[in-house]
Amino acid sequence: MQNLSETAAPSSLLGDLIALLQVSPLGDDRFEGGCERGAQARLFGGQVIGQALMAAQTTVPEGRLVHSIHAYFLLAGDGRDPVEYEVGRDRDGGAFSFRSVDAMQDGQVILRLAASYQRKEVSVSHQVAMPAAPDPETLVDHIIAALPFLDEMVPELASRWPSQRSAIEFRPTDPHRSFSAEPAEPVQSYWFRAVAPVPDHQPLQRALLAYASDKMLLATTMLPHGIHWSRPGIRSASIDHTLWIHGDVDMGQWMLYHQTSDWTGGGRGLIHGKIFTRDGRLVATAMQEAVLRISPESTPKR
Repeated sequence: MQNLSETAAPSSLLGDLIALLQVSPLGDDRFEGGCERGAQARLFGGQVIGQALMAAQTTVPEGRLVHSIHAYFLLAGDGRDPVEYEVGRDRDGGAFSFRSVDAMQDGQVILRLAASYQRKEVSVSHQVAMPAAPDPETLVDHIIAALPFLDEMVPELASRWPSQRSAIEFRPTDPHRSFSAEPAEPVQSYWFRAVAPVPDHQPLQRALLAYASDKMLLATTMLPHGIHWSRPGIRSASIDHTLWIHGDVDMGQWMLYHQTSDWTGGGRGLIHGKIFTRDGRLVATAMQEAVLRISPESTPKR
């Protein structure tokens, strides 16, 4: 495969992310994924999913692309250490291929992923309509949008928030709803895209989409309760993550990530996301269940 990270100029951020998602073969369908420069101790789940998909793709017949991803986060990973991936070739049929992937650190499985790959087919089709949203050009990046709320964040997060940089830009359609921790209906949307054009390589495009789809979801479960993940006393983490990809992806173009939460209870929350291209095509659907634990002092007083 070509060195995809070299084609992402002028953005070093995007080039670094593309390089991060590449995996090195170790033999016998085993691979190793590297670490992000200056990574935090807590490994981002989207990184593990993206690397797992790139590993599995190398074992799939030419022309088949991932369309269904189911991942379980079994243990917290360490972002400062590499991850080893072991791919299982579950089945290759006439049109579909199925793969399982175990992601491991220190000999322990931290993520277990199942993915289905399909060759392109022509069929009947329908989809839901994209909800109305302001144009992304009228909005600001989420890092800027959150600046008025720094005083309410955990101090350690607030101190490093303004200097954060990301290869994927997210623009909330309603920044006050997204960051104020005021009670609201569990619905929110973000426009997102890569900060530079992405190589025309669908396996990479889909791995980047999977990476991005694990961001910005958890806060939606908290909206009705007047809490926010960045505030003291909130403990949250993904239990699982599912993504269905309905067609070709272009991460260099704006897409709308519309999120709803149908239920929260029992220390867990469920989030549903729909991802649309700017012209209204439904490109992917995501679902995630997360642990949500709140200390009494963080519960807003009514």
